[in-house]
Amino acid sequence: QGFGMIQIGTLQILPSNPHMKTLKSKIKRDLSGTTIYDEGGKRGRICLVGEKASWEKDGKKVHSKLIDEEGFKKLFHLDGWNDVVIIAKGNHIRHYMNGKLILDFTDNDPDLALLNGVLALQLHAGKPMWVEYKNLRFKSLP
Repeated sequence: QGFGMIQIGTLQILPSNPHMKTLKSKIKRDLSGTTIYDEGGKRGRICLVGEKASWEKDGKKVHSKLIDEEGFKKLFHLDGWNDVVIIAKGNHIRHYMNGKLILDFTDNDPDLALLNGVLALQLHAGKPMWVEYKNLRFKSLP
């Protein structure tokens, strides 16, 4: 029932403030819940799973669909491990699950894009739940 998040480009807003400004890769078992979310920013859900999209000065543009609801349900392992690969290079984020590209986002807004920071793992607050991570690997890209 729970969901985990991988935060990309996380920056603490102020040293005295525990809230972060980050792009969150939320991983849930449905299309509406798996997103790139602009935490602490102005844009909210900036890319949904299944979209190849970009954020331009005038807002979000969806360029194509990568997977539909039925395809995502078949791909997602509810009671098992999901292999997730996130490639974040500059303003471009690609999210793969179990070998399939499920989200492709480019942030072309120079005033809002997060281009650096740290990586963080998070369990969403709420009722009792758990999320497990294993075999984490990080690679710097040229």
